[in-house]
Amino acid sequence: MSSDIDLEKAFDIICDKSCDRWEDIAQKLSPGNQTRIASLKQEYRDNLRQQCYNYLTRVWWEEQGDEASVQELCRVLGELRLNRTKSLVEKVCNISPAKISKEELEPQSSLTQEEVTHLSDRIRTLETKLSEKDNTIVKRLVYSTINLKLPSDTKNPWIEDIAVDEAGDVFVTDHDNNCVKCFDDKGQNKWITHSRNLNKPPHNVSLVNKKFIAVTKESSNFLDILRTNDGVKVKEVEHEPCLQPCLTIRSDTVVISDAFTRKVHIYKMFNYNLTKVHTISPLMAKPLIWLPHHVHVTSDQKLLVSDWATETVQAFTLQGDHIFTYGADKQGRRQLSYPYGVCSDPANNILVADNMNNRIVLLTPDGQFVKDLPTKEDVLDEPLALTVAHGQLYVSAQSSIHIFQ
Repeated sequence: MSSDIDLEKAFDIICDKSCDRWEDIAQKLSPGNQTRIASLKQEYRDNLRQQCYNYLTRVWWEEQGDEASVQELCRVLGELRLNRTKSLVEKVCNISPAKISKEELEPQSSLTQEEVTHLSDRIRTLETKLSEKDNTIVKRLVYSTINLKLPSDTKNPWIEDIAVDEAGDVFVTDHDNNCVKCFDDKGQNKWITHSRNLNKPPHNVSLVNKKFIAVTKESSNFLDILRTNDGVKVKEVEHEPCLQPCLTIRSDTVVISDAFTRKVHIYKMFNYNLTKVHTISPLMAKPLIWLPHHVHVTSDQKLLVSDWATETVQAFTLQGDHIFTYGADKQGRRQLSYPYGVCSDPANNILVADNMNNRIVLLTPDGQFVKDLPTKEDVLDEPLALTVAHGQLYVSAQSSIHIFQ
C-alpha cells in the first residue's frame, strides 16, 4: 500500500502531465464506473485538470481505500504508454521501475516497406557521419571521474546534490543510501554521515563557508550544519516544514524549495538563524511553478528554479518577480525533459542538467540557448546534480561524478 502523501504527489504529477488522457486512465482503473466519470465531465466541463484530479481523489481513491497504491497507477500509465509520466511518478515517490510489459514494447503502428527502407537509409547515413566524427574534443572534455559507490552502500548511489569547496573536496547527498558523503580531490572517500546521525534522510547540500556545509532533510523543518573536515553535525537551523527540501546558499541568502507544497522560501541567515523575507507560491508565481526541483542563486542575484512539471527553468528576482522562462530554443525545439540540477558559472551563464535528454544545456545569463555541453556521447547518462568549481563542471550521473574541463 502507499502513503497518502505519495498518492497525492502521484495525483499531482498525473494531472499536470497527462490530464488530457484522464478518461483512458479511468477506463483502466474503473472500467465499470462510467456514470461518475460522465458526472465529473459535466461538473468540470472546461477544466481537464479538475476532471482528472477529482476522478483520482473522489472516485478511484474512495473505491480503493487502503488498497490504493502508486504502483497500480504506474502500471496503468505503463499500459497506456504514458512512460514519461510514469517515470516521473516513480522518481518522486521513490518506486523502483517495474519491468516493461510486452504491450509497452509493441510498436504503436506498423511501418510500410517504403518507410522501413527510408529509415534504414537514414540510419546508415548517420552511422557513416558518426564514424567520421573527430572525437578529440570529447576525449579532452572528461577530466576525471569519482566513483561514488562505497562498500557500505546497500544500493547504487542516487545523488540528489553536489557541493565543492575551495580545497576541492566534493560533498554529495546520496538519497538511496540515506547518507552524506565526502570525497577529496583525488576521489578518495574522506567520511560518510548516515541518516541515523541526522534523524532524517538527507536531501540537498550547500556550502556555508570554508568550515561548514548545510544539509536539508526529507519531511523536516531543520537544516543540519555539518563540519566539512569530518561530517559531524554541530547545529540545527529551523525553517518552514518541507517534504522534499532543495537548497542553495549564496552569501547570506538561503533558498529552500519544496516540490510537494510547490513553494520556494527565501531567507536571510545571520548567526545560523534564518529570517524569511519572501515566499514564491503557486498562486503568486507567473507563470505557475508546478513542481520546483533544484534551486540556485547566481552571483547577480537571479533565483533559478528547475520545474519538472512544466519542464522549464524559471528565473526570478529574490523579491519573486519573474524574469524569464526557458523550456526550448527560439524555434520551439530541444524541449527540456525532466530538468534536474541547475547552476551558473562565474560569468552567470546558466547550466541545466537535462535529465532524460542525457545532456547539459548551456544558456546565456538572460536565458538564451547557447549549446549542449556534455551529452550521452561524453559518457553522460541521465545527469542529476551539477555545480561549477575551480573552472570545472561537476556532474552526477548514475553512480559517479564526472568532472569536465
